[in-house]
Amino acid sequence: MSSENVTKVLILSGSVEGTPYHVSNLLGKDHGPILASFLEQAYRTLRSEIVRLPNPISGQITRFSSIHALCALQDQNKLHPSLVQPLTCVSQLAYVIR
Repeated sequence: MSSENVTKVLILSGSVEGTPYHVSNLLGKDHGPILASFLEQAYRTLRSEIVRLPNPISGQITRFSSIHALCALQDQNKLHPSLVQPLTCVSQLAYVIR
């Protein structure tokens, strides 16, 4: 089979280990306005949802200023457990959008 006939398939799952593409690989590169807008909206949505959490819970979450900052926390194993699945989802959707 030639490479022209190969189609990439991405299977979305809940596994962090199974995340095929870390969103930080997309940051700082020009992948177009749609991906940039998606990453900005994902950041804003996560921030707004964290603000809605009860204070004891939201106080445990390290402040972050961007999706890139969340990736850095994940790379340092400092990402709050409640943000692991959302960041996995953002990473997978960013991969599809790219």
